[in-house]
This record gives sequence, structure tokens and C-alpha cells, in this order.
Amino acid sequence: MLRRRWKAGHIYTAAGNVLCSINPYRDLGGDVYDIPATLEAMVDTFGGAEGEPHLFRWAHVAYDALWKAEGAATNQAIICNGESGAGKTMASTLIVTYLAALSRGVFDGAGGGGDHWDVTALLATTPVLEAFGNAKTAMNDNSSRFGKFLLLEYEDKVLVGAQVEDFLLEKSRVTKCGPGERNYHTFYQLCGLGGAAGETYGVASADRHHYLNQHELVVPGVDDVAEAGDAAEAFAALGQGEAIAWLRRVCAGLVRLGDVDFEDVFDDSAEESKILESSEAALADAAKALQVAAGDLDGASLRGALHHRSIVVAGSRKRIPFTAAQARNARDALAKALYEKLFDHVVRLCNGALAPEAAAVEASAARAFVGILDIYGFEIMASNSLDQLLINFANETLQVAFNEQVLVAEGERYREEGIACPAIDLADSQQCLDLIKAPPAGVLVLLDEQVKLGQRGSDMNFLACVDKANKDHPFYAKSRTNPDKFVVRHYAGDVAYTAHGFLTRNVDPLSGDAAECLRSSKDGVLAAWYPAAGGGEEARQAQRRALSESTSKKFREQMAALSEELDECEKHYVRCIRPNGSKDRNVFDMDMVLRQLRFFGLLDIVKIRRLGYPEQSDPATFWKSYWQLIP
Repeated sequence: MLRRRWKAGHIYTAAGNVLCSINPYRDLGGDVYDIPATLEAMVDTFGGAEGEPHLFRWAHVAYDALWKAEGAATNQAIICNGESGAGKTMASTLIVTYLAALSRGVFDGAGGGGDHWDVTALLATTPVLEAFGNAKTAMNDNSSRFGKFLLLEYEDKVLVGAQVEDFLLEKSRVTKCGPGERNYHTFYQLCGLGGAAGETYGVASADRHHYLNQHELVVPGVDDVAEAGDAAEAFAALGQGEAIAWLRRVCAGLVRLGDVDFEDVFDDSAEESKILESSEAALADAAKALQVAAGDLDGASLRGALHHRSIVVAGSRKRIPFTAAQARNARDALAKALYEKLFDHVVRLCNGALAPEAAAVEASAARAFVGILDIYGFEIMASNSLDQLLINFANETLQVAFNEQVLVAEGERYREEGIACPAIDLADSQQCLDLIKAPPAGVLVLLDEQVKLGQRGSDMNFLACVDKANKDHPFYAKSRTNPDKFVVRHYAGDVAYTAHGFLTRNVDPLSGDAAECLRSSKDGVLAAWYPAAGGGEEARQAQRRALSESTSKKFREQMAALSEELDECEKHYVRCIRPNGSKDRNVFDMDMVLRQLRFFGLLDIVKIRRLGYPEQSDPATFWKSYWQLIP
């Protein structure tokens, strides 16, 4: 049935309160995504749960549910998830577009005194965040490499503002990406523009730069120069037209920083590194773009930050030179730290433009929101690192919530009302979640323990601890083919993770010398990202801890906060499905689709509804439909 519907262009199918969306890998044409011009037409076309399943109908149902409870609004969440390349980002974008139009229709239909909140900035956040947070991967030409929870804020049924909450940018991509992949879109847009960036900061075509030429240079069918123009227009729509030039200057600095390379030198049996003569121009360009001193080895200079780390011994400052390999690591850590700060800055610019107006802020107690969650899909790559473990941890977290709300709760309702409930064999995602995060033996807990050991910690010690602590865990296994890997049995399949690089990816500490260099920048924004520690050893220790904060700890805290936020919402699910692994518009891989339907719990939903009671409504809705039949 799904295959027939997909081939006919009907890519949406409902299963209870879950919408199944199968990526068409083609333009559906016609009026599939045309939004009616008036509120009355929107209600007629997409209002209510009945009718042809559609993303716009799911959005409309969530909007109506905001106001269902008497006296108080009920926050709503639309959760879009699926494998990478399944169409989550497009689904969330279409939902936002419809809700913006719906709010406009409600406002106009009510007579709309004054001006409706301008949704131009809201729609402009999509090309802005995609430029800086999306990249080509092996499975998806426009993959979100960060998680996003977009909150649309309402007052009196009208949209008054919005806010973007972001999670876990994949900063490792800035310095390294895998086969079939490329870096973030914005870098290739920068290279395509040429002009001032090339003349001033030495940025050439992408194939000339180390961070950009490792694998793919282009995305089929995408014009990076045109995309750069779209991003500039989007920044203008946010009221941040001047910011794009600043952002591109900093990106140019990162591109040229990646072109700086090193060689080892030996002097009196001591080993240290120096910058290759052929890289001196790249160093100068990077320093110019970041507005720091290229300088010599003394003082707060970029050269010094890439040459050594400083420690204080008995009150005296001592420099420990880097080897060439260590210098490359220091260069990459600086690039990743800077891009992470840059992306945070972009999100702040978006939120500044989306903030409710002063009058709406004063009435904030009456506000409610519809949140649209677009989070990275489950990933099984050729080589799986800490990034993939955290991404899959996020998906396990959402799956546990889904099982509890949709499947377990459904069975409990049947039993409470004395109705026979069909037996559902659920994979215990909570056990898998505990394997990853729960103390004392959770994988991420043991990873942080290794980090605390400093120089005594290592990837192999971490792997040994994980193996020992979890050898009997039903969701854990040692790799049979590679002693450097461990296997987690996720709900979506077994994934072998390569332990090598886990500690570095978890901390990626920015040295004090690098922070000091950036703090000396003549660019006030960059300098403000790395404020001085203040007086006293306690303040300096706090700054060192901040510079080396664990990625896994931060992400666990973010996911815990997100889970709490979602628990307060009525949830609506959009399960995005990949029909094949080759992005082919004509291929519907039955085995692949069935696997996704199974691990998403869609088959269980259908089983419950088919054997139980498929039509369900709350008392208020039932009364509204049938009160006239009362004698």
C-alpha cells in the first residue's frame, strides 16, 4: 500500500497520531504544497484530523490543539525524525511555512487591528542556518549537522515571535569529513564568490584549501554562488545585512588557518615544530582575517598559539613546544572552537530578529508555543565516531519517549477501560539509553572519567573500561573484527564505534595560548568570546574548565533539558522514511522501508489500532460531534 501511494505521489500516510512521510526524491509538482489564501480555505482544506494525510494537516491539528483546553493553552511539539536523508529538514521547513501563513490568516480573519508580526525573518532563518549548519554527507546533500528545536510563540491565537534552540553542532566537520562528504556549505559559498575575500585573505577555489578539498567539492544541482546570494538576502531579511561580510571574513580566516602546515625540527635532541615556509602566506592571511598578530613566538600571536603551550611552574611561565602532529591538532582545535562560537553567534542573530516585540513580551505569561523539532537522523557510517554515538543517543532518547507516549500509554488506556490489548513486543530502548548515559558504567560516563585522568587517559583505556563494565550488557558487544571498536545494539540496528579519537572529540581543549591570542584580536566580537579570567587562581582554573568542557556532558544536559521541555507538550510525530539508499526517484526498496517502519514503531501502532479501536477522540471533541443526538 505504501509503495503504491508513493509511486502515485501520495507520500504521506497516517498511523494514529503519527504521520509517515516517505521522501519522494523528486518534485511532486502540482498544488501539493500550495497554501490556501484565506483562513476559511485553510480550515476547509487542512483543518481537522480527517481527510488526506498531509504535513499541513499535522501542523493545523497542532495549532488547533494549542487552544483545546479551557482557560489555558497547551504547548505543542511536532517531532520530525528519521534516518539521515529521509527529508526531516524539508518537512520542518514546510510546517513552519504553513503555520506562519495560518497565523496571518487568523489575524486577518479577526479584523487584525495594527500589524501582524512580520514572519519574513522567521522564514529567513532557514537559508541562514542551512548555510552555516548544513553540509553534504554520503546519504544527504543537505544534511543538518546540528539539532534544532524551533519554538513558535503565540498569544491570542496569533504568532508573536519565535526562538531557535540548537544542539550539538558537528564541529569536527570543520577540519575533517569522510568520503562522499564535504565541509559546511558556507565555506564553498565563500570560495565561489571570490572577489574581495580572495584578494584580501587569500581564499581561492575550494580545491586549493586543506579543510575543503578532502573529498567532495560540489553538490550536484547546487550553485554555491547563487546559494551565497540567497544567504546574503536572508541576513538582510533578519535585519543583519552587515553581518554577512563579517561572518565571511571570519570564515576566510578559518579556511586559511587550515592551510597552515608544519614540520618537525630537532635541536640538541629536543623536538619541536615550525611552520613550513610555504605556509607563511596562509598564516599571515589567517591572522589578518581574525585581526590577531601573526607575530613571532613571543606575546599573544597566532604563530605562538600554533607553536607551543604554556604552563606555570613555581610562579614562572614555561613554554612546551609542539611536535608537528601536536601543532596540527592545536590548529584544528582552534578552528573547531572558533566555528562553534561563530555558529552560536549566528543563532543569536536569528533569535534577536525573532524575539517578540515589547508589547508581546509584557504579556509573556499568556504565551504558548508550537515547537518543531528537527534533529539529526540515526546514522550508521563507514566509520562511526563520538559524533555518531551522540547523534544516535539523541534518537534513542526520542524513541523512549515515543514508546512510552504512543505505544505503552495506548496499551495502558485499553487495560484501564477493560479492553483486551494486543501484545506488542517492544525493543527496550531504555536499557540501551542507560548503557550510553547512566552512571556508573555508561559509555559516556566512562569517557568523561578518562578525560579527568589527563595525560593518563587514553582511547584504549576508555575502551578497556567500557568492555569490562558492560561485557554482560544485552545491548553491548565487543567487535569481532576490530579490537579498537565496540558495538551498541540500537533500536535501529547494531553500530560499531571506533574508539580511536573519542577523547579528543570529547574535549578538544583550546589552549590558554590560543585563547590569549584570540582575546587580543582587534575584532571586538572575537575578543569578547574569550574574556580574561580575572584575578586569582580560582578564576583561572574556572576558565580552564570552561575551555575544556566535555562535549558529551554538555550534550547530555541539553538532551535532558529537551526531554523536560517535550514532557510538557502534547506531541505530534512525523516519521520520515528513506525509500532507497541511492536517492533514486524510481526505487522503492521494500526491505529498507520495512526495517524503518519496524524500528520506528509504526508497525506496532498499526497492529494496536487494527486489533483495537482505531477511532479515538477526547470527550470534548466527541460531544461537539454528537451532542445533537441526545434525546
